[in-house]
Amino acid sequence: MHGNRNIDWPAASVAAAFIVLVLGISITAIIKYGTVDDALRWWDGLSAFVGLLTGAVGTFFFTRGQVNAAEQQRTAAEQQHAQAQVQTDQERTRANTERNLAKDRGEALTAIAGNLEPNALEDLKQKHPAIRKVL
Repeated sequence: MHGNRNIDWPAASVAAAFIVLVLGISITAIIKYGTVDDALRWWDGLSAFVGLLTGAVGTFFFTRGQVNAAEQQRTAAEQQHAQAQVQTDQERTRANTERNLAKDRGEALTAIAGNLEPNALEDLKQKHPAIRKVL
C-alpha cells in the first residue's frame, strides 16, 4: 500500500483543490450578490462545469479499485501464460529428446540385427515378442 500512497497524493490534492474552488466560488457569489437566490442564479450557469468536474473526480476515485483489480488480473494472467509457455517448451524439448532416443535405439537395433547370424536372429524373434514386433 505504501506505493499507492505515493501515487494517490496528487489525485487527492486535485480533489481537495476542487472542493476549495467550489467553496470559494460559492462564498464569493453569496458575498457579491447579497442574496442566496441571486447567487444560485449565478451558479445556474456554472452547474454544467461543476457537474462535469464532480463526475470526473468521483469516477476517478470510485473506479480506481476496479482498475487496480483488472491490472492485477492482467499481471496474473501474463505470469500464468509465461509459466505455461515455459512448461510447453520443456515438454517439447523432452518429446524431442525421447523421439531422438527412440530413433537412435531403432538404428542400433537394426544394426545389431544386421550383424547377427540368421539363426540367432530367428531365435530372438521367437523368444521375444517385442523383437518380433519391430523386426
